[in-house]
Amino acid sequence: MGLLPPAGTAIAKRFAATHAIVVAVTVFALASPVIHGEMGLGGLCVLFASLGLAALHVESAFNGALSRYAGGTAALAVSLMAGCAVGWVGLPLLLAVLVGSIVVIGLGIGWRRGAYPTAVGAAIATLVFVEQLASTQVAIVIALIVGLGAFTLIRRNQEESQRGRFRSLASITVGTVMTVLGTGIVIMVVASNVLTDADVDTDVTDLVTHNFTDPDTIAMVSMFRSQFGHTYADSTRSVSSMKHYVLRETSSGPLYAPFDGEVFQLLSDWGGGSGGYDLWVRPTLQPNVSIRLFHMQPTTQLITHFGIKSEGFDLENNLKIMLGRPTTNPPFAVKAGDLLGTGEGEIALTVTDWADPLPTFCTEPFQWSLFMFSPTCARQNRLVSVFEAMTPDVAGEWEAWGLTPEKIIITDKEREIFDIFGAGLDSRFRPHGEQEQIEKLYSLGLPVITGSSGDVDLEFPIGGVLLMYSTDGIRVHLPDGRDVEGASSGLDGVISPLYLKAPSTNIDNMFTVRLTGISAWKAVVVPPEEIDRVVRPLASLLASSGQYVTRGSAH
Repeated sequence: MGLLPPAGTAIAKRFAATHAIVVAVTVFALASPVIHGEMGLGGLCVLFASLGLAALHVESAFNGALSRYAGGTAALAVSLMAGCAVGWVGLPLLLAVLVGSIVVIGLGIGWRRGAYPTAVGAAIATLVFVEQLASTQVAIVIALIVGLGAFTLIRRNQEESQRGRFRSLASITVGTVMTVLGTGIVIMVVASNVLTDADVDTDVTDLVTHNFTDPDTIAMVSMFRSQFGHTYADSTRSVSSMKHYVLRETSSGPLYAPFDGEVFQLLSDWGGGSGGYDLWVRPTLQPNVSIRLFHMQPTTQLITHFGIKSEGFDLENNLKIMLGRPTTNPPFAVKAGDLLGTGEGEIALTVTDWADPLPTFCTEPFQWSLFMFSPTCARQNRLVSVFEAMTPDVAGEWEAWGLTPEKIIITDKEREIFDIFGAGLDSRFRPHGEQEQIEKLYSLGLPVITGSSGDVDLEFPIGGVLLMYSTDGIRVHLPDGRDVEGASSGLDGVISPLYLKAPSTNIDNMFTVRLTGISAWKAVVVPPEEIDRVVRPLASLLASSGQYVTRGSAH
């Protein structure tokens, strides 16, 4: 039973008449300031909201044709209000208000009049989608038509017998959902075909003419195609991270424009990681190439230019990217070396088969599955290590640090062979099981040493690496009980490299170490000449010391 008085009663008619007078007074008071633009979209929202509520009360007070026309007017008015509110309060707040109003109205006026909130919901959903392809004015007109059509169809179904009411409601709900999904798919397919074509194999050699940060402040950089963090892959859908994490000596450092070009997108980070903003910059002469800087704090100039008022999930712009709509923001021109902001320096370089200012967001299994029709998923993109795109002078700064493309890049074939982590729909990497890890050790082509709770002595080469696998920890020490520098006692079920250092008194090319475990363990001694072949593809990170690191290993 609804909260409004029964239709046709004297009190219902007085209620409607009173509200109509209030609306008339409101329109009279606000007409002039709204027309002259003094109240902007907010004033229009107030007018349309008042008209919609008044029409709803008229619908509740009368029967027959007048009730139906009043209901249609209410749906139209609230749809208009929605169009204004998108530009006034922003889409996230509007959707929150919409959900609340549907609940309140649905409970307050009963399911019999549920056509009102449903029609408004259909109109706003249409407005959100159509606005990505057309002007706001056109989107509002189409939303009004959809809202009125939905209202008419639903009310006609609601006039059926009580027995069929729930079946009608289910049919309407399913139909509305399928219509919205179908509309979204059509928009994405159309958008995919209107993007400007480009060559996904565009050469990026010597693209980066200035360092994106200061190498001397960096402690470690993740390997390209590592299994560190979470899946971040291109159209190959590799189970790897095809970007570079940067771990600094300090929490943050300067980030610079890597070439002459333009910043074309700046979005607040919404993944819950280290927060901040994600920034996309592309070169002037190669518009289908872009570099993305993650979790950074942009300069005040950039924040002002892109009109960002506060951090938080930017639903409208993320929705446009998903639907394949290039940004309409005016770009921010930059020169190589210009300061873009501060941050750790997490970075990805993407080449796409479109030249429009549209970032790709389709880099994880969940997105591949859910947004298969989105242009950024359906079309081709290629991720490249930024260190492959540097000029010799820029690359030289990193070579002095200890990093070269040959050291930092894991090939596709190596990733397939040296695979010790896996990832599912949630994209986060987790170690493979014990049996798989042990099989990987045996596949390296080097002798595998086994042990358990007893002591095992072995001869270790100076400059070599000890690959260890143990689920319960193992102690690496000298026969006389002294600890070995570079050893770790906290291995965590992952094949991990240990860079053991000989005692200062050692004068030979080999020295003896003793391994003491709690339970079964496996080890492989890697001589110096085999480190790049065996240890590098298993690693997650490259340290400034030149050592390869995996989670749980010493560095």
